[in-house]
Amino acid sequence: MTGLAAVFIVTLLVTVSFGLAGIWFVDVARSYTSGANYYSRYQKAAVLALLRYGESRDAADFAAYRADMAVPLADRSARLILEDPDRPVRDSYADLAAGLNHPGDVPGIAWVFRLFGDSALLQPSVKSWSESDALLLEIEQVAADMHEAIQEGPWNRERNAVFTTRLLAIDARMTEVQDRFAEQVNAIGRAVRHWFVLGLVVLGALLALMTLIYGKRLQRRLAGLEAEGLEREARFRDIADMSADWVWETDREDRFVYCSERLLLVTGLPLSSFLGRKRAELFGTGDENAEFRREYLAAIESHSSYRDLEYTFRIPGSRSDREGNIRFRISGVPVFDRRGRFKGYRGTGRDVTREVAIRREIEEQRELLETVLLNLPQGLAVFDAEARLRFCNSPFQQMVTLPDDLCRVGTAAADILSYLTERGEYGPPADVAAKVKERLDWFRTGTDPYQHRRPNGVFLMVRSIRLPSGGFIVTFMDITQQRSLEEGLVRAKEEAELANNAKSEFLANMSHELRTPLNAIIGFSQMIEQAMFGDLPPRYRNYAGDIRLSGEHLLSIIQDILDLARVESGKLDFEQDHIDLHRIAGECCTMLRPAADRAQVRLVNAIPATAPALLADERRIRQILINLIGNAIKFSGPDREVTVTIAEEAEALTLSVVDHGVGMTQEEARLAFEPFVQLKMGMARKHEGAGLGLALVRRFAEAFGADAVIDSVPGDGTTVSIRFPRERVQPAAPRAAPEERR
Repeated sequence: MTGLAAVFIVTLLVTVSFGLAGIWFVDVARSYTSGANYYSRYQKAAVLALLRYGESRDAADFAAYRADMAVPLADRSARLILEDPDRPVRDSYADLAAGLNHPGDVPGIAWVFRLFGDSALLQPSVKSWSESDALLLEIEQVAADMHEAIQEGPWNRERNAVFTTRLLAIDARMTEVQDRFAEQVNAIGRAVRHWFVLGLVVLGALLALMTLIYGKRLQRRLAGLEAEGLEREARFRDIADMSADWVWETDREDRFVYCSERLLLVTGLPLSSFLGRKRAELFGTGDENAEFRREYLAAIESHSSYRDLEYTFRIPGSRSDREGNIRFRISGVPVFDRRGRFKGYRGTGRDVTREVAIRREIEEQRELLETVLLNLPQGLAVFDAEARLRFCNSPFQQMVTLPDDLCRVGTAAADILSYLTERGEYGPPADVAAKVKERLDWFRTGTDPYQHRRPNGVFLMVRSIRLPSGGFIVTFMDITQQRSLEEGLVRAKEEAELANNAKSEFLANMSHELRTPLNAIIGFSQMIEQAMFGDLPPRYRNYAGDIRLSGEHLLSIIQDILDLARVESGKLDFEQDHIDLHRIAGECCTMLRPAADRAQVRLVNAIPATAPALLADERRIRQILINLIGNAIKFSGPDREVTVTIAEEAEALTLSVVDHGVGMTQEEARLAFEPFVQLKMGMARKHEGAGLGLALVRRFAEAFGADAVIDSVPGDGTTVSIRFPRERVQPAAPRAAPEERR
């Protein structure tokens, strides 16, 4: 910024500031006048009320005096605060507001008094204000004497006349002082206005002079900028012609109006082949450009920018093979004139044909690698030369039971081994550092594999393969089933005698073996679906999504079977928690809302926040609600409602899930709590599931001493209720106030 420009801006700012200050000061003077009017009005009203009190001796008149007198007394209190330099200005705000000054005027009144109260301009009016406040105290003294005389008695006209004479004399003096104060304030306002007008005239003249001088200099500067702009334009065109990218411009109808020479070198076509044509005429209607066409047309219709859009340009006369096509990547921004009207687009383009071919080859290699990893039967983890994790698959995480944060790229192998050692993976958690070093040395050397028995009884075959880079690959294979089969031959006679108990025990103890293959399928399908090894066509992503959903469904069925087996064998432990039913129901509704949205079903949590607490296992109550709400969604039609509610009775508390779906007959309701009844009744063909959910609901309810009941009418919906005994109902726990959302 030049010195002249700085002076111009400073002058402009001073002019504006002076004007605003003058307006503010005049407004404050008006505020003082308005406040003085209220001061005088309520002082007069107080005197009249006191005179009435002398005539009537009615306490209501004295109370009216006190109420009216509070207004000028509040102004007096504010003045005393403002005259005390040790008191903050803000302390006077409440008294000024009590004096009926407008809340918006209060800060201005206070600050003008504090800053300029001792000035020659305001001193006369401040003195008048002080005199008026002194007279207020005299009125207060008369009022106190009159009130005391009336209370003590006797009271007569002669005594009243004495007080009346004193009051009227003070009021007359008060009127004189108030008139003087009003005239002084008006004089201040006139003086400020005069100085304000004079200052604006001087500053305006100075500003006009600066504008004239600065305008001439600006004119010379614009001429220089115009010449510089022409030079820059020439430089830009030279750079555009020499750049690896080609530069283009289109008009508001998306027709090319400019293309740099680079486009000629890329396509071998003269620029006239492009100028005047729309881009849509170049990329055609082929399927290979469908995605580009959708994104590009959406961008230009909304006049928004786009970046790195790719399309295939077929050179006229070429065959429809790869050699006859050029792959372009373009970016563009909309251009608007000074009035904001759309003019067209400006952007760059690049030939990425070779890059796309290389990328396709890399994607094919990634697909091959994904196929190999997806078909590995064991867990696998790759570490670099610094023993930091570079890759691991889901079976690895599941086999050694690692949290997600230890399976992130860059995690040190020592941290993983420390975590496992501290949890007894390699015996008692003593001398952790030595055990970690021993295991890490073994991983680095890549010696013979060994069998490792985990604390949970799972046997893993562990191998380490050293890499030329100094890193290593660790693989884990679950051989528990193989060992179990070998040991089963020895225990065949005992197991035959305990066959019925062994069934439930086998299901309960085999959760890991049943889940591992499914977790691998789910994990690898998620990796494909999330394109962790590179982009895939949407169709293959959909296949991966179908595999994942099927795997999750099968895993859910297995979990239900295992839970059912544990309940029947008495090996499922139940905690005793004080459960907030409102919160649990809300969380379950939130969890199942995506499924409800897909089914066009509304979920309503009608349990009040003040509902009593329930003494039960929170995890199992959550499982009950998820099963019941999930079934209600599944068997409800579009635009229906599923409601979670409770009813408190003298002997019990009933938790219910109500839907308005297809309903059931009495026979279907009677069989609904039996395992696999959905499969038996053929309903699995219409609604996904094996019929274990309600069976688990009844088993869990019975474990809490509760009854599970179904009330249903075909075509009119179903209500499933869990009736808990009174001893499990607890008073509602006090809830903390919710934190403010940020």
